[in-house]
Amino acid sequence: MNKTKRVILKTTASAAIIAGFVYCVNPVSADQNIDVSATLNPSASIELSANGSFTVSPTGNGTFNHSDFNIKAYTNSLAGYTIIMTTDNTNLKHSGEVDSEDEITSIPTLEAREGGYNCLTYAEEAALLKEDADAIIPECTFASNRWGIAVNAGSYQPVFSGMIINRTHAATGSTGDITTVKLGAKIDILAASGTYEATLNFAIVANVTEYATKVNFTDSNISSVTFTSGNESKTVSESGDSVDLDIDTEYTVTATFAEGYELGTWTATGGTLASSTTNPATFSISENNYGDLVVSSQEITVATDN
Repeated sequence: MNKTKRVILKTTASAAIIAGFVYCVNPVSADQNIDVSATLNPSASIELSANGSFTVSPTGNGTFNHSDFNIKAYTNSLAGYTIIMTTDNTNLKHSGEVDSEDEITSIPTLEAREGGYNCLTYAEEAALLKEDADAIIPECTFASNRWGIAVNAGSYQPVFSGMIINRTHAATGSTGDITTVKLGAKIDILAASGTYEATLNFAIVANVTEYATKVNFTDSNISSVTFTSGNESKTVSESGDSVDLDIDTEYTVTATFAEGYELGTWTATGGTLASSTTNPATFSISENNYGDLVVSSQEITVATDN
């Protein structure tokens, strides 16, 4: 018998909005000109189209479903905007009481993986076959009882606090920009029926420096990331902080980790990253190719002789 799993994500939008005019008027006599200046600070705002609620009816092998919503962003900053997601907990937690101790009551997020994860719902598979009866259904790479987030046409990624949802480099105009967010989960019958919840907060910041590179840590085992070029070094010690990098300059990028952990992967939203799995790696940006950097960790495993 199928059990219905309802997964609810409460999304809360917040915006950093700074706007104002400063008027400077010099003292004048009857024969003097009046110099007036007005300074308009960068401002930004967002609107969310819906919450992230969806229902899953699990099977023994796991059933996948997702919820989609749009974030509409506005900014007058010529350097664009950055949408950042934060959360206090990356697990979906059961909101009620569970009779059996054997049932799962917490759904963790996906583990970091190069290339991310992909999966289709039964309805999406049916639509694909209806369009082409010989179509090959792509393999679902989700692990059961895991959930993740996808942005626009990208693959699903782990949910982590400080995640950059989108970053642009130009003003939006009055029509704004649309970013589509998907929240997906694959659930099997080991999970207790009921409602699972987490709260995601989306905030927007008007960019001030066009070429600043934001660095995100996917987990708390990452201590810092240092960019080195010649005798100059710039270090990020907090997830979500930015560094100003020189255009067309190759940087050696080194991550440090808590004891027992090492590099998982580097992921770049732009720029040129020489390797996603070496530490140190090399990274550079150009005038037409720049973006942000994400680093994940993994536990160090030691081979033992049998």
